[in-house]
Amino acid sequence: MAEVGVNPNEAAAAGASTSAAAEGFKGLAESFRTMVGIAEKASGKDPGVDGGYAPFGEKWVSALTEVEHHGVSVGDNTVGGAGKGVQTDTKIATQVAAAGSSIKPINI
Repeated sequence: MAEVGVNPNEAAAAGASTSAAAEGFKGLAESFRTMVGIAEKASGKDPGVDGGYAPFGEKWVSALTEVEHHGVSVGDNTVGGAGKGVQTDTKIATQVAAAGSSIKPINI
């Protein structure tokens, strides 16, 4: 039989760790855009690549912006899930305790 449940301390710690790692994602898209600009300048004009850098950079900046967003969301969602797990456990414990108080003891 499988176990069901949440260890809120472990879940919150995992979420905090993920959020901390995701902090490194912030600014990723802007850094990429800057690096594409540096590469364009470093390539020179002769023979050079005409018009390819900006479209390439913009195409990938939107994808990297999503990476930033998703990285932060994963950490926040994990911490939020830990909190919801605690709320659910507390609610169920309260309901079980209330139900158990009306049951008469059984002598075997």
